[in-house]
Amino acid sequence: MDIQTKYYLKILHEGSSYSLQPFPESGTLLQVHEDINAKRFNNGRKFFRDNLSMNVLGLSCTLVIGFSIPNLLEPLMFTKRSNSPEAILQRYLTTIRHVTLWHYDVWDPNSAARKSIKMVYNRHLNVRNQMKEHNEDTQCFTQYDMSLVQHAFIHYAILLSDKLGLECTKTDLDDYVYFWRWMGYFLGIRDENNICINGLENARAICKELAEAVVYPALSATSENSENMAQTFADGLTLLTFIPIQSAKSLMAFYLDIDDEPRDFKLTILDKCRVLFLRSVVLVFKHSALFRFVANRVTERIISVSWFRSQVLNS
Repeated sequence: MDIQTKYYLKILHEGSSYSLQPFPESGTLLQVHEDINAKRFNNGRKFFRDNLSMNVLGLSCTLVIGFSIPNLLEPLMFTKRSNSPEAILQRYLTTIRHVTLWHYDVWDPNSAARKSIKMVYNRHLNVRNQMKEHNEDTQCFTQYDMSLVQHAFIHYAILLSDKLGLECTKTDLDDYVYFWRWMGYFLGIRDENNICINGLENARAICKELAEAVVYPALSATSENSENMAQTFADGLTLLTFIPIQSAKSLMAFYLDIDDEPRDFKLTILDKCRVLFLRSVVLVFKHSALFRFVANRVTERIISVSWFRSQVLNS
């Protein structure tokens, strides 16, 4: 770890003492919108939509691994909206739908994208307030926590794009980081805790060190609660496919393997087959434009983006 990266990680951790920034006012957003690089922002969001199915796979893996981080697990446990396969599937689909919507016109104050990101911001505030009412010493949705959340959204894309079969150039990834620089702004992340504020290479260095210093050590020291949550999530995915295509361990193993990280758990023969299945899907996605097109359209149907957009606008 170089001196600069150590400095950034220290600053990120200092964010544990700071709450979310206020959601930006409309007047401020109008000024910001005039100043952003629209070409880069639009190309960043296009990258996500062009690789929708593999982006959803990457997010699924980072979510399962993220259950091992106490800062991220505790709010999920507290709300009790993820304590059954049915509940966690609904929560997961809602999260993916929100995130997908943000890749549309979030700068339009009347759009579903803007309404969606404000809904998520307010939900974070409400959960934080409820947890503090329950225990005034509780710290959640701090700036540091949001850095970890942002890390989960970009780590797989900017460090593992080739191994996930994502069709992109370095410019696309740089623009995706630029896109998430502004999503972080909407979500209340201050500049000091915004991983994406200084471009692709800086974001890569920070994401790599966060994974090695925080995320993967937490996975090695996983708790019973985190293991149960991860398996409940995998059981929820089975409700979509009707057969247990994936397990918590196979998703973790697949992700650790492509990130060249050692595993401290063993896989059953069935889980080894599941990992091979994921590798095969990635390989075909990477080399077949037709498969990529079909996979993206099927993913769109599963997460029902158009239906969800209307639900958000009418809520």
